[in-house]
Amino acid sequence: MAKIIAGHFDFFICSRREKLMQLSEVLRNFPLDQVPQRLTAALIKQGVAPENIEIVDLDTAAVDRGLNLARQGDLLALLTGTVEWTEERVLEFRQSGGRS
Repeated sequence: MAKIIAGHFDFFICSRREKLMQLSEVLRNFPLDQVPQRLTAALIKQGVAPENIEIVDLDTAAVDRGLNLARQGDLLALLTGTVEWTEERVLEFRQSGGRS
């Protein structure tokens, strides 16, 4: 994933899923709580400056952080794996006037 996204965004927020799926952990051969650190290391290896990467513990907090950082005209890509929740969160953010 880092190879694909490294040169296309200005800032990255890495997190882990709030609800960990046991099968996902088995398929990856490492604990899912290591995902943010592994993704961060891979982004740095691909040339992303460390100051352009933030680690947030859970995906819910990461979505809120991204929504709060984004400004008019920015592209915010939310790769949470939970489309319904993410859509609801974005709509709630818009309805609140941009406060989470």
